[in-house]
Amino acid sequence: MYEYSSDGASGDVWRMRRDGAARREPVFVGSRFHGADLARMSLTPRQDAGAFCVENASGSTLFLSQLPMTSSKWLADPVRDVVSAEWSSDGKNVVFSQLGADKRPSHVYILAVGDARGPRLLYEEQDTRFVVDVQRSKNGRFLMVNSNTPTTSKVHERVSLRDLSDTVF
Repeated sequence: MYEYSSDGASGDVWRMRRDGAARREPVFVGSRFHGADLARMSLTPRQDAGAFCVENASGSTLFLSQLPMTSSKWLADPVRDVVSAEWSSDGKNVVFSQLGADKRPSHVYILAVGDARGPRLLYEEQDTRFVVDVQRSKNGRFLMVNSNTPTTSKVHERVSLRDLSDTVF
């Protein structure tokens, strides 16, 4: 397993083995990732792919990449206006929350890596007072879709991350 770090200004992301090996390996390097936010990075359980939300002046974009990144080829087309993302346990699907037309995080989608059809809507928050995000449970076995206001929080579903392909909220 690895620990991930960023050098800050350039947006370069590196990884180091947790077993004490001192060699730092590049995950992705280059100014096109300036502004990478490591707090919004999700890895597959095997740590062989990552979902990176990169912010810049025009908003946030989700990139899915093999790790370490050895080419500029993505696992799926980049997705704009993503707020949070989590992988399924098998590393074949990523679930993410995205801004709606009203610029509020109100939609949750699932994207099967390699599926040409693109993201599929899992949940839409109709109440404009709430915003949504996706989050793994502490034990890593479940995905939670959270709706939040400044004073209220609710969890819509606790879905097993083993198989998300047939899940609809």
